[in-house]
Amino acid sequence: MKDKRKRHISKMIRFLMTVLTSVLIVLILIIILMVSRIQGTARVVNYAGLVRGKTQRIIKLEDAGMPQDEMIADVDGYIEGLRFGSEELDLVSLDDKAFQAKMEELDAYFDTLKQEIDLVRQVGYENTNIIQKSETFFSLCDVATGLAETYAQRIATRLEQFEALTIIDIVILIFMILYELFKAFHYAKANRELKSKIYLDEATGLPNKNKCEEILTLEAEQNMAICVFDLNNLRIINNQQGHERGDLYINLFAKSLRNGVDENQFVGRYGGDEFIAFFKNVTKEDVKRNLENIKKECAKCSEIPLSYAAGFAYSNDFSKLTMRELFCQADKNMYIDKNQAKINEATEKRDLILRVIQQLKDKGYNFSDCIYCDAKIDAYFTLRASYSFFLAEDGIYSGAVEQILNELFEENKKEEYRHVLQLDYLNECLTKENPVLEISYCHQIKRTKLKGKIIAVYLDSDEKNHLHHFALGFKIYGLTSNLVTLL
Repeated sequence: MKDKRKRHISKMIRFLMTVLTSVLIVLILIIILMVSRIQGTARVVNYAGLVRGKTQRIIKLEDAGMPQDEMIADVDGYIEGLRFGSEELDLVSLDDKAFQAKMEELDAYFDTLKQEIDLVRQVGYENTNIIQKSETFFSLCDVATGLAETYAQRIATRLEQFEALTIIDIVILIFMILYELFKAFHYAKANRELKSKIYLDEATGLPNKNKCEEILTLEAEQNMAICVFDLNNLRIINNQQGHERGDLYINLFAKSLRNGVDENQFVGRYGGDEFIAFFKNVTKEDVKRNLENIKKECAKCSEIPLSYAAGFAYSNDFSKLTMRELFCQADKNMYIDKNQAKINEATEKRDLILRVIQQLKDKGYNFSDCIYCDAKIDAYFTLRASYSFFLAEDGIYSGAVEQILNELFEENKKEEYRHVLQLDYLNECLTKENPVLEISYCHQIKRTKLKGKIIAVYLDSDEKNHLHHFALGFKIYGLTSNLVTLL
């Protein structure tokens, strides 16, 4: 709805800009015409004054006995030009009724004045009314000149009004253009941000798979390397500690990777728990040095131990490989490293299981169903399990507690034993001095009554003397028709 309104406003503004531009063109054309008319009006005023002055001169010279037929013809031409316009004199005909009426009267009176001049030539000016008539003509010229000046002033006032309208139109247009420019800059900025988001992985701040894929379309060059990284144990962390912890795991590795690789080289997230580093103008020793730096940066992370597999391919080791082929070669080398890491982790886990089982045996316990728990990270994995064991191979300990309550306890006992199995309670009561906590239960399932014990066994504490690792063993007995069968 908001976007629709913005589009409507934008269309209205563009329409108004079109209208205002058209109006501005019309105003400019009108102003050009009015300026031309003012220029013509100015000449009319000048020639109206010229008629007045030249006529006075004619009268003086005629009274002195000096005929001025040529000047009289000039005044006739001036009057005609003032009335009807003249290309020769560059005069326009003023569109003013009062002026035209006065010019018509002036033209007629000039004919009377010319007759009086002819009489002067015959009998002398003393015996005529030439002086009085010339004064009347002078007054008529004054009025005509005044009317021409008034007309010119009226045109000038209109011109000022049109100029004001033009300025208003231009100012509005400027504001609209500035608004559109601001909007264009805003959209350009938004497009730049959108473009950066298209190539940015928001979770890690590194370039994302789109950017990595774009680089993989480039041509491979000499002294170039691609290194591929894959995080180990992410699935386990997600299952045991939750996806939030898994996201932190990814983010911490991304920071360690960026800090470990030279600043001028490219590092990006290829998706999920995979990362890529592109190296240009490097030797194989430079790549190995960067890999060592990454290892050191990962070792600095104390929040979560970072484990990853890495493999690289160096362009000089191959002939005519594309970037995609070089990447595939690096990916193969990474999986070799990952398989070795998995073998090492499996060996370490097997050794841990054997060691813990031996510890339990030394304490006199030989559970058929038993889990190894980490109180610090709220996680567990299975040490031993019979075919009927109800817990998954690994996961979150607090989630396992809920499953244990559902499987082994009556509804009215769940809340009581939920408290007992919580990590906070175990941290208080399960210590080196009190290494065992037994929880008895009895649970009716259809016609079978299950009876048994859950035994929590202390294994070790952390540096703050808080419970770290412990084992949770299950001894389950089944009573059916008063016969006790050890399951």
